[in-house]
Amino acid sequence: PLGKVENDEIASPIASQPDFIVALYLWRPFLKDPADDMVLELAVTAGCDCIVSYNKGDFKGIEEFGIEVLTAREFLEMIGELK
Repeated sequence: PLGKVENDEIASPIASQPDFIVALYLWRPFLKDPADDMVLELAVTAGCDCIVSYNKGDFKGIEEFGIEVLTAREFLEMIGELK
């Protein structure tokens, strides 16, 4: 199991260097949930490679945008924080 990881341990390094993005392109509706569509829209606009979510099924089809969905464990393994 992943073990207990505090949100601040993951978020602090990421949030310490924010880049503010204005989402100008609307991809909606693409997903079932409008809130997930907003996450997808931001990820596309920001040029993200992945979205981190435990609800991978909510983001079916986003590979069309060149984005993959990773769980937190998969993301931490990808960046070398877990082996």
